[in-house]
Parts: sequence; C-alpha cells; structure tokens
Amino acid sequence: MIGLLVATIGACAGYLEAWPINPARDLGPRAFCFLSGWGAQAFPAPQHYWWVPIAGPLLGGAAGGGLYQLAVHPYLPRRVAGGAP
Repeated sequence: MIGLLVATIGACAGYLEAWPINPARDLGPRAFCFLSGWGAQAFPAPQHYWWVPIAGPLLGGAAGGGLYQLAVHPYLPRRVAGGAP
C-alpha cells in the first residue's frame, strides 16, 4: 500500500515538482542546488508552487499533533505512580 501511495504521488506531482514527497530530504538539496548556481531549475514548478509539498507535510504534522492533544490525549487512562506501565 505504501509503494502504491508513493507511486501515485509521483505520478500526479512528480513531473511538476520532481517528486517532493519528504520535505526533510527535498528542501536541503534544492536549496544547495539553488545556492550552487542552478538557479530556478532547482525549484521546478509552474507558477512557483514548489513550496506547497514542503509546507503541506509540516503544517499537517503540526495540525495532527494539536488534534491529538485535543481529541485523544484527554481520554487516555492516567498512569498510576509506581504502577505497571
């Protein structure tokens, strides 16, 4: 299933943004290429929306963590001091 998801993301957005699936592995090399002289070719996207696949996972992770703290964490059983984990 994960491989199918990666292939689908690549097929939908791979040509336009050069497979920007993981911002941690994508932004650093792009910034290095930009600073090394590649210029606009380091960020290939029509109308300069290359930042969307980078900002999306970062904002989604923060939103997911906040939603967990609000919707799940208050309803978990509390740990008893000295008890079983």
